[in-house]
Amino acid sequence: IPERAAIQVVFAMCMTSTVGNHSRLLRFLFRKIGAGTAWEKQRVRVFQIWLSQLLQFPWLDCRLKRRCIDAGLRAWCLHRGGYGCPHPEEVREISAVLDTMMVEHQSFVPVKHTAYEVDLVIGDRKVALLVSSETARNTLTPVGGTLLQIKHLQDRGWRCLVIPLRAWRGLPVAPDTARPQYLRALLDVLQT
Repeated sequence: IPERAAIQVVFAMCMTSTVGNHSRLLRFLFRKIGAGTAWEKQRVRVFQIWLSQLLQFPWLDCRLKRRCIDAGLRAWCLHRGGYGCPHPEEVREISAVLDTMMVEHQSFVPVKHTAYEVDLVIGDRKVALLVSSETARNTLTPVGGTLLQIKHLQDRGWRCLVIPLRAWRGLPVAPDTARPQYLRALLDVLQT
């Protein structure tokens, strides 16, 4: 199995929570990551796998090579625009709209024992709104790293809703009703 395929399979195992079911396969594939040079084209993905190891399968006795983690962290931070929220301006806009709607919330909340920061937390419950550009083109459902982040947060008891960046930017700002109506519809989903 080539290193590129090992990265893809381990990432898929992290997404589907099958790391415990196939621990021998995981160990075999995990040892291939960083052995060649294919990981250099997927630095962000390799860093996400390392995060998954810390959060999902810390029992695995294999470790990623330090050079993979360092380069992956650098790429992940560049991809997200830093350690925190990848879209801070939009989060501030959404926070302002939630303020006008009188919805209790907090912005830029770090999640304990993870590398993640939740964009918006609604009320005092573990309900997160995440602004993301990593969405499927036609359905606007989360994919890739955002989907893995949601998986990690759900494993810790969070309920996550994604606000697609493209959809938020597409809403008109001028009529005061478009953005609050969109957020109200999202918040109504939480009630069901």
